[in-house]
Amino acid sequence: MDELYIYYRVAADRADAFVPRALALQARLRARHSGLHTALLRRPGTPASEPQTWMEIYARPPAGVDATLETQIEEEARAELSAWIEGMRKTERFECVSSR
Repeated sequence: MDELYIYYRVAADRADAFVPRALALQARLRARHSGLHTALLRRPGTPASEPQTWMEIYARPPAGVDATLETQIEEEARAELSAWIEGMRKTERFECVSSR
């Protein structure tokens, strides 16, 4: 099962406005794609004067996140989150070999 890990940076002073938009995006995706699991994470300890590193996680057991779903995630994120993100969204795909 493939999972997506997408990371990027958001200016610290924009994070409070960014979070509800990112969570709403993930909620819409979960509502449309049965079994989709999502998470939104932030790297701790970033000084207030520096951009924060954020990560979105997408998993869909047992089939995984296929190319079609990945494209939909990217298109919606581009439309919804681009204005909040500094630089590029970087997507990495990992294959699950064990779960808890």
